[in-house]
Amino acid sequence: MQLNYFMKIITENIEFTREIGFSDNNEFKIYNDNTNSNLIEEIFGSNTQLFESETCLGIWDYLLIKKMSEKSQYDSLIKLAQSNSVNGNILCIAGSGNNFHGFHNRSWVAEEGNIHLSIQLSPQKKINNYLQGFLALSALSVVQTINHIPQLNNKAKIKWVNDILIGNAKVSGVLAHSLTQGEIVKNVILGIGLNVEKQPMIELNEFVPETACLNNFLSDDEKIRISDIMKILLINIEVNYKKLLSGNYQYLIQLYRENSAVINREVIILSDDISNNNTIIAQGKVLNIDNNLGLCLDSQSNPVQSGRLILKNN
Repeated sequence: MQLNYFMKIITENIEFTREIGFSDNNEFKIYNDNTNSNLIEEIFGSNTQLFESETCLGIWDYLLIKKMSEKSQYDSLIKLAQSNSVNGNILCIAGSGNNFHGFHNRSWVAEEGNIHLSIQLSPQKKINNYLQGFLALSALSVVQTINHIPQLNNKAKIKWVNDILIGNAKVSGVLAHSLTQGEIVKNVILGIGLNVEKQPMIELNEFVPETACLNNFLSDDEKIRISDIMKILLINIEVNYKKLLSGNYQYLIQLYRENSAVINREVIILSDDISNNNTIIAQGKVLNIDNNLGLCLDSQSNPVQSGRLILKNN
């Protein structure tokens, strides 16, 4: 697949596709193409009536839209990339779904009215600091998108390493997975969940003491829908991706610092064991975030590179 100006939209629900801001004026026809059949079957299953349209939208080759997904589209894209079944820049959107997850397979409640976006990018080149770079560009793209809403400008901040908060409430989380061959980054899969219209009801804990959606912070006459910000999010992702490809990693990291929720805050860092037998790694005041996204604490001689963070009350 080559980069082009025309993106093919494939969906099993035309009405939902238009609801979230795509192809308002475009005609859809019945999809009847065997190209990338592995991708289509993995996302939509077999024997599903599909429709297609085209639109101009930056670097993207495909946009696959499913109103309700029975499985994680993020996991599906990883599976396809690992088997070399598909290449190119691909967007997958689910209105809601089952078996969605965050880091370490922690459950993510996927409700209709929120953004559930999975992305494949195919750099096919060497990228310095690619692991930190793709995580930073995902989180930054969400913050920049929220900043586009005038009433929420400068309200969203990044909680190290991959959550976005407004106040103390989590409104978004991002994931990144890369596949490399030697020094070449072949494919990168990004996952972005952003609560727009619905506040998810989850079991709260010390790591996530509160959740919210963007509309919780807006008055009744200011409420927004997915369609108001979806394309803005995709534009921000594309712009930041191009910066990373062109070697502007330091620029992205500086923006990540400037939008941090943890610098100058007291924190506790716990190990992030899958078994949940977490122990305290470090605690203290965050002085800075280094170029590898390590946390520089006043109590530690070396940056903390991994773990799960608890923000202490000021």
